Amino acid sequence: MTEPIGVGLIGANPRTAWAAFAHIPALQALPQFELRALATSRPESAAEAEQAFGVKTYVGHEGVLSHPGVDLVVVAVRTPNHKAVLQDVLAAGKDVYCEWPLGNGAAEAAELNAAAEQAGVRTFMGLQARSSPPLQHMRELIADGYVGRVLSTSMVGTCWVYGASTMANNAYQLQKANGASMLTIQVAHAYDAMGYVLGQELSDVVASFATVRPQVTVEETGETLASEVPDQIALSGVLEGGGVASLHVKGGLSRASNMQWVVSGDEGDLLLDGTGIHLSTDDAGPPRLLGARGEATAVEPLELPAKHRWIPDEIGPGPAQNVAQHYALVAKDLREGTQEVPSFAHAVRRQTQIELIDGANASGERRALDAAAATA
Repeated sequence: MTEPIGVGLIGANPRTAWAAFAHIPALQALPQFELRALATSRPESAAEAEQAFGVKTYVGHEGVLSHPGVDLVVVAVRTPNHKAVLQDVLAAGKDVYCEWPLGNGAAEAAELNAAAEQAGVRTFMGLQARSSPPLQHMRELIADGYVGRVLSTSMVGTCWVYGASTMANNAYQLQKANGASMLTIQVAHAYDAMGYVLGQELSDVVASFATVRPQVTVEETGETLASEVPDQIALSGVLEGGGVASLHVKGGLSRASNMQWVVSGDEGDLLLDGTGIHLSTDDAGPPRLLGARGEATAVEPLELPAKHRWIPDEIGPGPAQNVAQHYALVAKDLREGTQEVPSFAHAVRRQTQIELIDGANASGERRALDAAAATA
């Protein structure tokens, strides 16, 4: 049998960390991995994590990096802390999986990618929407010609994080300087999924942003905070193949539809019907894929082939599912020398595009995107 890949995870607060609800359950359920070390920033949370997960937990990430059984380091701390932690991980010569986004801005991402290339380590990004079984099937159908030539695509979805209220743990995402906003996280995840599934990119873009809720209430305390980031983001552009694409992410849940993605071609149509724009996590359940082609006049649910699920049955719907799917590909990449999971280099290209979209909104002008580079 192949020895499991030893993992050390940084950012494991059992009460508030994304890793506690998604990464740790995923890793502990996958036979390809063995979770050998965790790290939090405080003694209290380290003790809680060690008791909750049964894994040696350090205060500070240095213990994870020096642990002899750690082959792959997972960085799941807040975006403003990525650079400092990743610099130490790369200096230690460890392969690394980083949650999205890579850096606080494209320049920081480029700096980290350059350091990773110099260190000669394998890098992986947490763009987990790509690994969602429905999106895998959608991509396969489009590549096989189910819709024919793509004429248009439109994705509209809600984002619960930027509604009228926020949990205290997410309040830092209201400050633009932290680099973790609707644009850099939810829009970026959806934008990456769109390009991956379609097999083509936007060649240019126009964008409109708005902050329709400038004051946000903290759920736990009732405190009112000012928001510095947009909570309504709409963009559109022309695809490489000539079709038109649009993406609209809306803050707060809707009483109507919370997520619909339509791909229309000259031979058929596909509809992804979901519970929110969070395609990377499927927090409220996985989306349904429907389709119709030829003489059919209405879309019908499509059967999801078993080949698109690569994880144990015990991992049910929820935050851990797509993360586990993504880790299954990471294991394949590490063992076979492939790179199906996006690397740090891909993250630099995506973050550069996100900044171009930001610039398109600020200027009110159409901006060209480096579409060819983004598909690498």
